[in-house]
Amino acid sequence: MLFLVALEDGEPLGSGVLVPGDVPELRHLFVAEAARGRGIGASLIGAAEREAAAMGATLVELGVGVDNPRAAALYRRLGYAETGERSKTTYEYVDRDGVRRTATETDVHMRKRLRG
Repeated sequence: MLFLVALEDGEPLGSGVLVPGDVPELRHLFVAEAARGRGIGASLIGAAEREAAAMGATLVELGVGVDNPRAAALYRRLGYAETGERSKTTYEYVDRDGVRRTATETDVHMRKRLRG
């Protein structure tokens, strides 16, 4: 796995994970609320795509929550297209108040062909 972090003055503004494979997958892309709209997400995605290409990949995949239209619009603008696949994931997490919660997300899968 390759961890990507966007920093400004030493402070993290965003991050993501590129999972290697036949078709590398970009996961857990996150940009801090206060930093959104500044191109940080696009920069992280570009870095992931360059790393995937350096690994010899010709495609990159990602999943985006059906409840996240802003991210889906960014991915489309950057050349990602829906594959027609969807997945549902249920997971546990601890919220800011220390309460353990369960969430279920439905993701739309998207893919982009990298330029060679």
